[in-house]
Amino acid sequence: MLVRDYLPTASKRLIVLSMDATIQDAARELAQPGIDLITVADASGILAGVVTDSDVVGWVAKHPNVVTNSSVQTLMSTKTTTCKAAQTLTEVAEMAQKKGLKHLPIVDDSGRAIGVIYVREALMALLHEAEVNEQWLKLYLSGGGDGRG
Repeated sequence: MLVRDYLPTASKRLIVLSMDATIQDAARELAQPGIDLITVADASGILAGVVTDSDVVGWVAKHPNVVTNSSVQTLMSTKTTTCKAAQTLTEVAEMAQKKGLKHLPIVDDSGRAIGVIYVREALMALLHEAEVNEQWLKLYLSGGGDGRG
């Protein structure tokens, strides 16, 4: 299975903020159900960083007297791990596991974010695929799947 198979869902949860967005803007977007990561794009639309709900909470905890109209650039992660639509879910899951990530932005060839994939979804899809393959294999080995119809 490929990441592109999840683009319809992944693109629905994509939120892109500009570099001049505020921390309050980021918090407002992250408060939406099902949104755990937002992307930040530079003036040309290229992915510049990401912000997660834990980034916002951690920043506010460290800066309780600072107003949230500070730039989102002050807390966004700029060393962003991304994936591409042509990658397999297995590749994405392995990459995320190595880096301890829960979600990754999907980028196109120009570096623009086109979706956000949740690693849990990728793992669930891989598990489902493995279960289907196991059922097919059992059917085949029992003589019910020899292709003779």
